[in-house]
Amino acid sequence: RGEVLQLIKLRGEMDGRFANSARRAALWEELADMLGRQGVKRDGKQCREKWDKLMAAYKDVIDGKREEGDLSYFVELRAIVGGRPDEGKVQIESMP
Repeated sequence: RGEVLQLIKLRGEMDGRFANSARRAALWEELADMLGRQGVKRDGKQCREKWDKLMAAYKDVIDGKREEGDLSYFVELRAIVGGRPDEGKVQIESMP
């Protein structure tokens, strides 16, 4: 659970850069490097795939296809994503 929470936190912190960059693969590698410094050994592709799965599950909850309780990280994702994810792009409402 801790690894995923770190991924969510770091991805949220980098959201503006992801939204304004055509070089997202490099950003995922940078995020993976940051996780590595925290003891989480994943590559950029693994981070992106996990994020994509989390966002798909989040969208299912928002769309009423799944219950909020079915997604362990719903509260954390909602804090970053807010309303509806727009084609996987995240809009930050507020960061703690």
